[in-house]
Formats: sequence, structure tokens, C-alpha cells
Amino acid sequence: MLALEDDQITTAARRRISDRIAELEQEIADQQASLGKLRAVLDATPTDAPTVADLLDRLPFFGNRLREFSQSRLWGLFDSLDLMVNYDPIRHAARVRIRLVSDAGGLRGTGRCLGRNPPHSRPRAR
Repeated sequence: MLALEDDQITTAARRRISDRIAELEQEIADQQASLGKLRAVLDATPTDAPTVADLLDRLPFFGNRLREFSQSRLWGLFDSLDLMVNYDPIRHAARVRIRLVSDAGGLRGTGRCLGRNPPHSRPRAR
């Protein structure tokens, strides 16, 4: 590997390398600025209660109709949620967490619901 100061590197090559380093440093600065903007959005004041209530009113309400759904429709519904259920068999209690996310599946990162092919035959206690 040669250093920029090495006599074997031509002036033109040094200039191209220096220019590329400057471009990369600018790209890094741009990405850091973009991340700063995203952090500012995330740190912004939470949405006010009336807006949240309005958004919740737009969600479909299935209620007791869930019993009428086919297995495939139920799994489709479960797969669309970021759903986590922790069951404690000693207390006979479950803790459920549901997080609604955009339909951009890449944001969830949790994959499909594991209920179809559970990795363990018994539920794990927490």
C-alpha cells in the first residue's frame, strides 16, 4: 500500500484521491445531518390526545366478529401486527403488546407470526 506522500504516486493520482476523500467526507457530513433531522423528528413532542383519538377511530374494529374469521384471515390479521404475547403458566396470566406500524413491512423487523410453527412445544414463562 502506498501513502499519498509516496514518490511513486503521480500528482494527478494524488489529486483524484484527495478529491475522492473530500467527496466521501461530504457524504458522511450529509448523512450525519440527515440523521440529526430524523432524531429531531423522533424527539419532537408526542402527538396530542385528540389526534391520537382520531387515528384510533380510523382503525377497524372487529370485536366479537373475530370468532367468525377463517384461520387464514386471522393469521393475516396477526401477521399485520407487531404482536408479542408473553404467557406465565404459573400465574395463568398473559402480557400482550401490540404495536401498529405502517404497511412498510421492512419497518417491523419481526417477521411473520411464529404461532403457525412454534419453535417450542411449551410456552416459556417470563
